[in-house]
Amino acid sequence: METSVSIREGRAEDVDMLEEISRQSFAKSWSRDGFLEELLSQNRTVWVATREALVVGYLIARPVLDVLEVLSLAVDPLERRCGTGSKLIKKGIESEGEWSVVQLEVREDNLDALMFYQSMGFEKVGRRHRYYSSRTDALLLSLVLRSGVLDGSDSDEYA
Repeated sequence: METSVSIREGRAEDVDMLEEISRQSFAKSWSRDGFLEELLSQNRTVWVATREALVVGYLIARPVLDVLEVLSLAVDPLERRCGTGSKLIKKGIESEGEWSVVQLEVREDNLDALMFYQSMGFEKVGRRHRYYSSRTDALLLSLVLRSGVLDGSDSDEYA
């Protein structure tokens, strides 16, 4: 029987698993020190998804007035398309405060991530030209919330 994914606040002892998931997910991974800094920061929240005792995904976000800014979201490749990413986004929205908007940046060539975010209701609102070291553009995505709640998106197809 498959165990379900739980979401909890990140802890310093998660740093090695966070770094590994980042390394598997991004061309330029966050460093161990970068994760520790986020875990210890007063104005950041790190949520981790766990299955049994293993960290299988994470969300790092920060508040900017009434905006929840997603700094990084990653899910272990073996856990993708199972709802883990959606659970992390929903936890961030529910736990952080009264948000009117969730914002993030995504590489324009990261089609799986774009499909995931679109399935959750995010819309493209801008572009940062040559944002990444590979000179790839970043797309700016926003999700407008109603009363700090995620509206009508239950799709786990790309999560």
